Parts: sequence; structure tokens; C-alpha cells
Amino acid sequence: YKNLKEITDVKCNGAIRQYEEQLNTIHALQVILLFVYLLNFIVIIIRHDLNIGLITAKNVIHSFNRIQFKAGFLFLLFTNENSMEKCLRQMRSSGSLHRAYMIYYLRIFAAVFILLLIIQFTSSIRSSNMLKASLKVSSASPSLFSQIIVITPTYRRTTRLADMTRMANTLSHIKNLYWIVIEDANNKVKAVEKLLNRTALPYTYFPAKTLPGYPQRGWYQRTMALQYLRNNSNLISGKSTKSVVYFADDDNSYDIRLFNNYIRNVQKVGIWAVGFSGGALVESPAVVNRTVVGWNVVWHKKRKFATDMAGFAVALDVVLNSTAVFGKSCSRGLGAPETCFLEDLGLQTHDLEPFGFDEEEREILVWHTKTVKVILDKSVADAHVIVIVVNTVSGIVKRKNFKIQSKI
Repeated sequence: YKNLKEITDVKCNGAIRQYEEQLNTIHALQVILLFVYLLNFIVIIIRHDLNIGLITAKNVIHSFNRIQFKAGFLFLLFTNENSMEKCLRQMRSSGSLHRAYMIYYLRIFAAVFILLLIIQFTSSIRSSNMLKASLKVSSASPSLFSQIIVITPTYRRTTRLADMTRMANTLSHIKNLYWIVIEDANNKVKAVEKLLNRTALPYTYFPAKTLPGYPQRGWYQRTMALQYLRNNSNLISGKSTKSVVYFADDDNSYDIRLFNNYIRNVQKVGIWAVGFSGGALVESPAVVNRTVVGWNVVWHKKRKFATDMAGFAVALDVVLNSTAVFGKSCSRGLGAPETCFLEDLGLQTHDLEPFGFDEEEREILVWHTKTVKVILDKSVADAHVIVIVVNTVSGIVKRKNFKIQSKI
């Protein structure tokens, strides 16, 4: 730009010629500037910061305008009035001005077109990278995220298979999950074992008949599961670096997000809201600044841990470092075992990690449901149902009888 001052010392034709020469120099500078900005823009986009990339694109246009304006301004500033008027007339008549404007706008169009191509290209790269990342996560080794160990006591009843089918369908969607099922009987039930095999989940299923003195509510089965877990923790955990234990009854309703968003992220002991529990629509801890300060419950608020069995999960190492079990009674919980178990684990209220309280719209991810008891007509329940079976190979029609069992 300093050289443009010499325009005032030459004739008009020479001024125009020197202006065009300086303008060509400026064009070259703009090309270099465009190249540098585009390189910077590509690097920013590849680093996945599209907003900064768009700001850089705007800076390209602003830089063009600024350089072009300075060139014209200096030409007008250092040319006297008469010479300026004469030169401008000659520029218009010679077409120099029109060519300058045409080149100027063509450069802007080319820059915008190139930027659009780069945005499209980098968007394709980012989409491809996201797809590869998602495939990588989905095929990641189970050791990369916490294992979930689900302990479920079960017993014979009419609706048992219906309840466990629903639960098995939910758990089948959870990766790196180990299911321990304990039958309240002296022997395993074939129908339950077949159901567990269909899930393709790793599991352990064994019988443990409730001993005299224990409540008929799964207390003894959970104790046997804890004993089995402590004796076989290495076998169950496998390559997983961290495991979390969750007690899940076979008739509750579970959202998949409970396992993936809550349980899997527990560090020591996690806690959350439970629907239809303790005579309330919702039971939950009272949370202030991500700290449990009390309990929003109807039944027995004075319990140290006033939560439902479905409302907490504990890290496996906490379980292994204690001898806590579900005993025959829990006076501190007025008959409910949760607070006694958590206290026996050596936990305090400040150890609790509340989940689901950071969202503006809080959701219930587990419901303490119970299937309505089915009342069957004894004469119908014990009847033989006749089914016609056609052998497609031989064409022989056979009749098979299936007996409906009232309890499975």
C-alpha cells in the first residue's frame, strides 16, 4: 500500500496502470490469504469444531472486503480531485473498473463454493468417524465398562413364567450382565432353566429352599446368592475391571436405562426413585446439590436408608469387603431388610450416589409392580387340551395331549 502513494506523481494513465499492477499484487495476496484460511478451516473442521470453522469462513470474506476497500481508498486518497475524476472516467471507459469488480465477485463466489465443498466433505468424514466410533463401542470388550450382576430370588406361582419372561426380555438387551437366579425349592424348575437358556445371558441357577425362621420373601435366597458371589467372584467377573450388584425381583418392571445409565455408573452405592413402593406413588431420596439429605417416603421415614430393594445398587468390592447378608429379621427397618443390609455393609448416607435428579424432567426407571393373581377354574386347569399335530413329512395326523399346570 505504501507504493500506491506514488500514484499522485504520475500521469493518469500511469496511475491507472500502477493501480492495476498494485491491484494484481493485492489479488495475489488475497489468493495466498484464501489458501491459508482454507487450510486453517480444514484443520478446524477435522477437529470437529464446526462453529469456529464457520467463523473462519466469514473472516475470509471480511478479509477480501477489507483488502479491496483499502486498495480503492488509497487510490482515491492520494490522487488529486481533477486527476481522480479524469482517471475514474478513463477507468470506466476502458473497462478496467468493470473487470476489477467482476474479478472481485468471482473470487468471492469461488471462495464460497470451495467452502461449501469443504463443509460437505468434512461432514461426510465426521459421519463416517461417528459410525466407526459407534461400531467400536458396540463391539468393545466387556472389560471396558462395568459389569452388572443381577440377583433374583424366585418361587413357584401361576404368573411366574409370565413375570420372568418380561424380565428376561429386558435383561437380554443389557451387555456384560450376569444373572444369578435362586429357586425357593429343593430342585430347579425345567421351564425356568429353559427360559434362562433362551436369553443367551451368562447365568447361575440353583435351588435354595427357605430355612425355618426366615421370611418367605426371598431373604434367604439373596443370602445364598451373596455367599455364592463371594465364593465365585473371580469366575463371575471374568475380565471386567468393575462390577455392580443389583437385587431385582422377578415381578418388577425395569427400564433398560436403569441398567445402562444408572447401575453401570455406580462407583460405591447408587440410589434412585422407585414407583409404586411403600404405599406411595413414588419413593425417592431427598436430594440437594447431588447429596442425599432425607427421604421422600410414606412408610417409616426414620429408617437410615428408607429405600426399596429395587432402588439401590452396590459395587461388588463393597460386598466382597463385608460379611453383610439378609438375616432372619430387621427391627431397624420395621421388617424391611434394606436398611439393615446397607448398614451392615458399612455404608453411610454421604456414600449414596443419587441418580436421575439432575434432569429437569425426572423419570421413574423401575416400578415395584406385582402381577394380579390369576384365579383359575380347577376343572379347566386340570383338563387335557387336545391339539391336532400334522406330520408334514408323512402326512399322518396325530393327536397330542398337553396338561395345563396351575403352578410353574
